[in-house]
Amino acid sequence: MDKNRNYVDLHTHTRLSDGKLSSLELIHEAMKNGIKVLAITDHNRMLSKEKLEELEKMVEDKLILLRATEVSCKYKLMEREVELHIVALFPDKSVDLHPFLSFLEKNIGCDRRSYIEDILEKLRSLNIDIGSYQDLQKKYGYIGRPQVALELALQGYVSTADEAMDKYIGNHGQKLAFVENKNKNNFCMLEEVLEQIYKAKGLAVL
Repeated sequence: MDKNRNYVDLHTHTRLSDGKLSSLELIHEAMKNGIKVLAITDHNRMLSKEKLEELEKMVEDKLILLRATEVSCKYKLMEREVELHIVALFPDKSVDLHPFLSFLEKNIGCDRRSYIEDILEKLRSLNIDIGSYQDLQKKYGYIGRPQVALELALQGYVSTADEAMDKYIGNHGQKLAFVENKNKNNFCMLEEVLEQIYKAKGLAVL
């Protein structure tokens, strides 16, 4: 890391999705590593304007924070639909993002709980019990496959979260407890997501 350079990171996650840190912990880690512009891009969710302003006061002028998210969507490829993720950045703080947030809630909203509970049940069928959905929610807040993988490692069923994904719950490898995510049927098409991002004067990154 060159201390004479200013770095930018426009794709990061907190423990609200794929990350292991809170938003404040992530910001402190970014500043320690010379990041001057940071976008927190949790999946299909975004820091509220109030939360962003609260964090900005804490870091003062040491770091520029951008409102952002990573949006799941579908794309028609040949005869099938594939899942894509689009990073949406909103550098213009004067724009009212309520219409975009409503779009996220309406079109990306999904029943994550039943999906995770199906994974936990499949793990139990393999004599692997890492607790209930409520247990994990109490510990992690947001629950997705990364949190399940981490818990499998913490409880000693695998050595690492990566091994948990490869052996049990990832859509690759042995797939011993893999569950198809039916929520992706709710995702909007890529074209509609792009339209909504541009309406909010945002920038889209594939």
